[in-house]
Amino acid sequence: MVSEDRLRTLLRVAESVHQAYEAERGEPDEDWPAWYASFIVERLREEPEAGASHVVALDDDEHKLLLAAVHAYLDDFGHDEADVLRRLKALYARLQEA
Repeated sequence: MVSEDRLRTLLRVAESVHQAYEAERGEPDEDWPAWYASFIVERLREEPEAGASHVVALDDDEHKLLLAAVHAYLDDFGHDEADVLRRLKALYARLQEA
């Protein structure tokens, strides 16, 4: 299900892109509802499904850089954001095992 905020954002983006489309055409698009619907459905298809996992392929240098950056961030974390810190530490541990 699409949240109200996400739909509002998609409508605003569609409006902006559609204005450029109409300017390029040089005339109003009488079938703008179909254009908006197609645009929004296509953007939603491009988004990962809720709960989907993501795979990131890193070469050895990128992996080392990411580990170093997360490690440095955790060392310098200067305020108490317990949930964020807990999740970052768990992710960092998983990255180290990879």
